[in-house]
Amino acid sequence: MLRTGYEEMDKILILGAGQMGTALTVPLCQNKQEVNLWGTEFDAEVLEAMARTGQHIRLGIGLPRCVNLFSAPELEKACQNVDFVVLAVASSAIRSVTQRLVPFIKDGMIIVNIAKGLEEDPKTGHILTMVDVIESELSETLPGRNPIVTIGGPTIARGVAEGVPTEAVLASKDLAAARHCQQILTTPVYRMKVTTDVTGVGLCAALKNAFAVAMGFCDGVEDRTSVGVKMHNAKAALLCEAVAELSTIVEAMGGKEETVFGPAGIGDLYVTALGGRTCLFGKMIGGGMSTEQALEEMKNRHQTVEAYPAAKAAYRLAETLSKNGKLNMGDLPLLTQVHAVLFEGKDAEAAVSDSFAALR
Repeated sequence: MLRTGYEEMDKILILGAGQMGTALTVPLCQNKQEVNLWGTEFDAEVLEAMARTGQHIRLGIGLPRCVNLFSAPELEKACQNVDFVVLAVASSAIRSVTQRLVPFIKDGMIIVNIAKGLEEDPKTGHILTMVDVIESELSETLPGRNPIVTIGGPTIARGVAEGVPTEAVLASKDLAAARHCQQILTTPVYRMKVTTDVTGVGLCAALKNAFAVAMGFCDGVEDRTSVGVKMHNAKAALLCEAVAELSTIVEAMGGKEETVFGPAGIGDLYVTALGGRTCLFGKMIGGGMSTEQALEEMKNRHQTVEAYPAAKAAYRLAETLSKNGKLNMGDLPLLTQVHAVLFEGKDAEAAVSDSFAALR
C-alpha cells in the first residue's frame, strides 16, 4: 500500500557535512526547505569554517541561508522537529551513524541514504548494501516503521552545488516516500527518477567504484610507459566490459537490467571513470605504486577511497553467487583483474592487458 501524509514535512536533517551532504542543501533550500546540517567529529574543521565564513572549505561554495549548523555533540538537538533525514556520510560510517541516530528517530520519519558502498556482515559473511545496513540497525527498535530511500546516479557534489544539470535516481520499496523525496529535491536542473529497484540501485552505486578504478589503472600505465599515445580506446573497451559485468551481478542478485543501463548504472560509472578520487587511486597504482602506498597517499590527501573496500566486497559477492550457481566467475574478467591488482599484488599494466584479452 502506498503511504500518504508527507505533504507537511518541510524540515530536513542532513547527517554529514562533507561535500555531497553540503551540496544537497542547495536544491533543498531552492525549494524553500529548512535544513539542519550536522557534522561528525571528522567534520569539525569544515563546520568551524562554515560558521565563521559561510563557505565550505573543500566544496568551495557559500552555505545557503536556510541551513542551521550542528556539531557532533548536538545530534539530539539537530533531530528536533525533523521528519526527513539524509545519511550523507562515507559508507564505512553508515552503520555507526545510524546507531547514533536510532534513539531520535520518530515513527514515519523518512531515511534517505546517499552513501555508495557494500559491507560484509561479520556474523554471516553476507554482503550488504547500504540499505541493508540501515535496515539491520532499525529492525530491532523500529521494524518497518520508517521508509528508506536511496539515491543513486551521477551526482558529483560540485556539479549539484553549482547547478550543473544533473539526473539522479531515487529507489525505495515505498513509492510514496520516494515521490515525496522527488518533490522536495527536484529543481529545474536537479532531476530525480523513481524506481522500486532498491537492490539494483544500491549495487550499481557501490560496484561502479570497483570497476572505475580500472580506468585509473589505464591513466597510470599511460604516464608510466610514456608511449605518447592516450589509452582512450582501451578505456572505452573496459568501460563497456564493466557495464556487462555490472549487469551480470545486478541481475544475479534480483536487480533489473534497466537500472544498469540508466543513470544509476552506466551514468554513475561514466562520471566516476572520468576522474576524481577513484581514478586517482587507480592512477597511482597504474603508475607504479603498491596498493598500500596509494592508500597511504590518498589518506595524506584526506581522500576517502571507497573503491578499495568495494572491490573486495564485490569479488566476495561474485564468489558467493558463483558457488550458488547464479553466475560464472569466467564472465567477470575485469572484476577479477581489479581484485588481483588490489589484493594479490598483480601489476596493473598486466591486469589491463589480461582484461582486454578476456573481452567477450
